[in-house]
Amino acid sequence: MAIGWAILPFPHDTRNVASTTSTTTANKNTGIGESTLPLPSSSGLASMIPTMPFGAPATNATIPPERSLLIEEYASLLEEQNIGSGGDPRGFSTTTTNNAESSKLSGSWRLLYSNAPEIVGLARGLPLGFRLGPTYQPLDTRLGFFENTARLEHPYRLASLETIVVGRVRPSAIGSLNAVGVENNKNNRVDIEFELIIFQVDELLGKALEEPIRRTLVPNKKKTASSDEPSRATAKQSALPANDQTYLDQQMRIVRGGDGSLFVFSRDNDTASRMKTASERETLFASVNKNKKFSLVEETPLGEELEIAEQQTDDTGVPAEIQFLFKDRTKKGR
Repeated sequence: MAIGWAILPFPHDTRNVASTTSTTTANKNTGIGESTLPLPSSSGLASMIPTMPFGAPATNATIPPERSLLIEEYASLLEEQNIGSGGDPRGFSTTTTNNAESSKLSGSWRLLYSNAPEIVGLARGLPLGFRLGPTYQPLDTRLGFFENTARLEHPYRLASLETIVVGRVRPSAIGSLNAVGVENNKNNRVDIEFELIIFQVDELLGKALEEPIRRTLVPNKKKTASSDEPSRATAKQSALPANDQTYLDQQMRIVRGGDGSLFVFSRDNDTASRMKTASERETLFASVNKNKKFSLVEETPLGEELEIAEQQTDDTGVPAEIQFLFKDRTKKGR
């Protein structure tokens, strides 16, 4: 399959990749070699990412290191493009600037690859033998909502589970700083705020449940300020979590977390990836207060960890909120 670089030694030998990249970089001021290689493309990046068991995203811990390196270097090339669509050389990028306010940002996205610790931890394995499956992120910038949805599958089909994080999203101000003090100078950053974490069992022993068994967690929110406030002295303590949409076209989206972690998404029209309707979302929010008296909703101390860019993990890399969800709560009378 063509991947955008005609001479790219795909997939295992990365030595010529470095050589090709450095040669092009060295000659970019002279014009020599600039026209000898096709421009990197999102379809080229997508073709490098392998299909994983259970439909999970690939990670740098679950595929060969040379393939992971190739993916990450190619993603960086896309992020560094300074051209318009169709190879327009005028110096304005339609894919790497102003993505926070782009109409292309809304839609359903499927995670193809990540090296983020929280995704790596999930992909390596979960308690009780569960495995990470397809992971989606539908976005609606007009209404200001996003969801992170991940399927958790068991190899023996003992159960099928789903985690859904519901949150709010909005563009960050130009010049604002994220939690680690990086400036938003390309208008690619969005602020995010977590509202609900939903954990549900919807299949047991291979049979779908008529009514999912659901637990809802409400993150305890510490007082935070928007990253619109550009004070470097207070950015780390007060800024909302944010991420940068460093590349965006009709079919692919590259995102960098506050710690520089890479997320590669492709647009997805599968019904499983659709965003909840306004009515469905209202029902979820309304159920929080209703169910508190039945102990189906918990105020989780993990809220503060969820409200920063880097989620807390243990030595296994499993995110703290997932451990909390799997934790046996019977001693508390549940």
